[in-house]
Amino acid sequence: MRKPRLETLILLLFAAVVLLLIANLVLFLRMNRLQERIARSAEAWPSALAVGSQAPEFSLIDTRGRSVSLKDYAGQRLLIAFVHPSCPICKDMFPELKRFESEHPDQAIVMLSGGSEEENRELDQTHGFGFPILNADERVFEAYEVPGVPWFFVLDDRGVVVAEGTASTMDRIESLLAHGTQYR
Repeated sequence: MRKPRLETLILLLFAAVVLLLIANLVLFLRMNRLQERIARSAEAWPSALAVGSQAPEFSLIDTRGRSVSLKDYAGQRLLIAFVHPSCPICKDMFPELKRFESEHPDQAIVMLSGGSEEENRELDQTHGFGFPILNADERVFEAYEVPGVPWFFVLDDRGVVVAEGTASTMDRIESLLAHGTQYR
């Protein structure tokens, strides 16, 4: 009488394992479809100010009270970072940008932040960036057609956009800069 009971338990266990395998397969297939949808939507990611466009002029106040304008960077290759201090992705990106800055000391960088003056000062104090953090308003974000943050622009020495895109890691920031060199 014990043997049939043991066989029944083994069969139930086998059936449970088979059901779990089927559930995993279904989940795997659904995840693949979801990844394909995400990849297709990423291809349709909104673009910002087009590569080849002249960058719009700005003149803004930084966190230390100084006036900074795009003209200040004439003749230099410039990396512009559009951010917001409360953006979770930006918060993860800030240490990466700091690391990028320390490993690429000759690269001109300016950050345009949609945060309040207080938030921007706190951001500057927290991360100790060596480049200006400018208090930007909606007009500047609109002029550059920024679709979201963080968003980066690489400008050549004439102020022409040579690359643009989102980045949250140092590798991606370096990739944007490398991509921008092909237009020089």
